[in-house]
Amino acid sequence: MLDLSSTSARFVFGLILTLIAIFLFFPIYWLIISAFKANSELYRVVPTLYPHEPSLVHFHNSIRSALGVVA
Repeated sequence: MLDLSSTSARFVFGLILTLIAIFLFFPIYWLIISAFKANSELYRVVPTLYPHEPSLVHFHNSIRSALGVVA
């Protein structure tokens, strides 16, 4: 099967697994951080990797919409 007895083989295997994990979990991370960004930050040409000014306005608007509250 796969011989991981050498240090270099374990390192390469770990590196490959890490890259696969980043590739798989980055969309989930992006989804979560986008929920806390303001609209102006969401639609920037250069995206940010974390919200500079976290906001709960999208959650507030979703809950108000679901409850049928008119602003």
